[in-house]
Amino acid sequence: MRVVNVEDAVIGQIISEPVISPSGVLICNPGTPISRTLKRFFTNFGIHKVQIKAVIGDQFDEECLNFSSLTNMTYMSLKRLDTTDISKCANIMVDNLAKSEECLMLNMLFNYDDVTYNHSLNVASLALTCGIKLGLTVRELYLLSYGCLVHDIGKSRISLDILNKNGKLTDEEFSIIKTHPQLGYNILDELDQEVPTAVKQIVLQHHENHDGTGYPNQLKDYHIYKLARLTHIADCYEALCAKRPYKDALPRLTVREFMTNGTGSKFDPIMLRKFLDVIPLYLVGEEIEYNGVTGVIIDTADGKNPLVSVGKDIIRLSDFQTELYTRNKIYEECRERLVV
Repeated sequence: MRVVNVEDAVIGQIISEPVISPSGVLICNPGTPISRTLKRFFTNFGIHKVQIKAVIGDQFDEECLNFSSLTNMTYMSLKRLDTTDISKCANIMVDNLAKSEECLMLNMLFNYDDVTYNHSLNVASLALTCGIKLGLTVRELYLLSYGCLVHDIGKSRISLDILNKNGKLTDEEFSIIKTHPQLGYNILDELDQEVPTAVKQIVLQHHENHDGTGYPNQLKDYHIYKLARLTHIADCYEALCAKRPYKDALPRLTVREFMTNGTGSKFDPIMLRKFLDVIPLYLVGEEIEYNGVTGVIIDTADGKNPLVSVGKDIIRLSDFQTELYTRNKIYEECRERLVV
């Protein structure tokens, strides 16, 4: 625990003590991750110093790693395809998520811009959170984390003009997108460093659907590797919840309903039920936006109607949501880009 200047606070660091404005207004509770919006709120309220704690405090290679350094380490490891360092990142994520009852890493992952490596961190965190509740072994959790971190590595061989296209994909572009699992498998298989077979299967199979309609090999139900089935669920959930160049972030309740409708067709029904049971609807510190107004979730005691800090006001989410997407538009967007 230490005191830092607000301007020096790192996005993702965790508030360790309640932050109270000079007029006595509660800005955020302990355990809230610092986000860009939260830093602006502090400044607006005249708060210049806050107490923070490291999310990851364990020693690794005689160096204390916080979330920012883990993010950087993962990013550089993926850029270099350094399987040794990727393996270390996987072990760190498993160790810290397994020890954290409140899943603090999960609480802040959605504060980051959606580029591929942050998407991969999000997917790994979501899948691990579910995997722990499913009772997976430590070895399985390690393989799951490793596989999630590299599950989209094949996209490195696909043009960004296609990956981030702002609009509907052509049939040809969609066919190119669908090559990324096989491309990823090939990349890992061609490395001089040995990659566990389970990890390569996660990469290859993370878009296979439970009813055999997925790709690249149209595998069905339990012919799909168990950890790939869980990665598929986490991958789709994160992609739909995240803001992308071609779509806005979709409300979690709508995403959950959409995925539930895919039970037994796209997703393993047992794993999906467990996943939706353990992944919270809202996360403390998460930024949300409606009608061009941004707020920050500050209290999730009421899981379906949390408290939101908006400017100098603290209100219930139900009061903040003055306008929602139309159901047809949401489902159209879900169907259009689910596989990406």
